[in-house]
Amino acid sequence: MCPKCGETTRAPWPAGVPSGTYGPRVQATVALYTGAYRLSKRTTQHVMDEVCGVPMSVGTIGPLEQATTEAVAAPVEEARTYVQAQEVAHLDETSWRQGDKRAWLWVAVTSWVTVFVVRLSRGGQVARELLGERFGGILVTDRSSAYNWYPVRWRQLCWAH
Repeated sequence: MCPKCGETTRAPWPAGVPSGTYGPRVQATVALYTGAYRLSKRTTQHVMDEVCGVPMSVGTIGPLEQATTEAVAAPVEEARTYVQAQEVAHLDETSWRQGDKRAWLWVAVTSWVTVFVVRLSRGGQVARELLGERFGGILVTDRSSAYNWYPVRWRQLCWAH
């Protein structure tokens, strides 16, 4: 029951969203801190406790990250499928750290949807993975050799590069 208005409250998330000790907002916040903001699990645990008032153990963070990955798997696949069907896609990659290994953050951008993946490779196979085998649109890229597999007549060099 809501202490302010006295109404009975329901779960604010749709059916199918995982629930557990922590709700989807806490789960999403943890994923945001460790994923997008790249905070360590220990720092995330501290921020959740000190700033958000949500105590949790460091060991709880990994399962929350995994649950978030599973919860967004279908929409992410939908976004990839959308990108692969577009007439124009922009691809780029930038260096990234994945633990103690060097990796690359790849991005595929269209007018409406953007998809990111982190891979340990900067090779053309990642670009193919993002675009799919049937992509037939205009591909806008820099001059990286990772895109040399795509036909020149369907490539546009990015003017910013």
